[in-house]
Amino acid sequence: MVRISIIIPVYKVEAYVRRCIESILVQDSTKAIIECIIIDDCTPDRSMDVVHEITDYYRGPITFFFLRHKNNKGLSAARNTGLQHATGDYVLFVDSDDWLKPDCIHLFVEYLLKYPDVEIIVGNALECKRGDVMLENVSNPLYLEDNTLILQGLFRFHFYINAWNKIIKRDILKINNIDFIEGIIYEDMPWCYNLFSHVSKALFLPVITYVYEDNPVSIINTSYTKDKVNNAVRSYAIGVDWILDNPYPRRKTNCNLTVDYLLFVLSYMMIGIDMIIQCPVSDEISKEFNVVRNRLLLKSIRNGRVLVSLFVLLLFPPFNRIIRYRLFRSHYHRMMVVINRLSHLTDCLHKK
Repeated sequence: MVRISIIIPVYKVEAYVRRCIESILVQDSTKAIIECIIIDDCTPDRSMDVVHEITDYYRGPITFFFLRHKNNKGLSAARNTGLQHATGDYVLFVDSDDWLKPDCIHLFVEYLLKYPDVEIIVGNALECKRGDVMLENVSNPLYLEDNTLILQGLFRFHFYINAWNKIIKRDILKINNIDFIEGIIYEDMPWCYNLFSHVSKALFLPVITYVYEDNPVSIINTSYTKDKVNNAVRSYAIGVDWILDNPYPRRKTNCNLTVDYLLFVLSYMMIGIDMIIQCPVSDEISKEFNVVRNRLLLKSIRNGRVLVSLFVLLLFPPFNRIIRYRLFRSHYHRMMVVINRLSHLTDCLHKK
């Protein structure tokens, strides 16, 4: 039997949490021992009442545990709390405004039994608003046994960067102290980077196992305000700073990931710049962002990546004004691909 811990933080999801919890109840547990850890992050609405309306009368094989923060700590802290109390061999994070497809756990378990050495399985996900799938380039199960290829896929955004819908060997998280940076938003970016840096065997599935709800009051969808932009830009700065402090593991391989790594970091800094253009941040946050921006440019120069360094200059005035133009924005990702390929032509001149 496979032991699985499902971790669900709850905060202001009264309109969505019923569907989420009900999607857990219908999961197949014939080959799995499932515990569901629900963390009340001091939610001010009736979210937990809705949860108990369902779970208090449940008499099935899934075990529910309830934890409560004394005050609101945020999504990162709630996930960390759940992880600290998890006892399963594998961990699955679920956001409380999303839900699992009925055969989600069954599929994960079947593939865990088929690939006993796998450290993480990533299911496909459906994005409600646009109806898009998140793993667009995976048409058949993709098994990777090379950390370099796994990281390359992450850096090139072939895999979505969210904590949910990934069944992860708990020992990977525990042994490597992989937790979420608390006090920030968009915490999934540095966390996924940290996780995939330690994974050597990963399986990616084309089958949809998870539905991502477009919650209009979520962090991502709420409109820009000065406080939110300050928090977002600060979060990107902290996340990128952490990634620069923790470079990816260098292994003996013919594939040099330096360009991919630098452009991966740059993509998140560009989002921060875009936010600053739309709503200027405080002087304190601006200084924090500038420090990280300078670090990225210096790192690109020290690695001798001229084209990447020139592209990083788009983070600085007056060059960042070009971001405002629709033509640039519509072709940005194509330009990133071109810069990546051209920069890789000089890999032979650089150390791995």
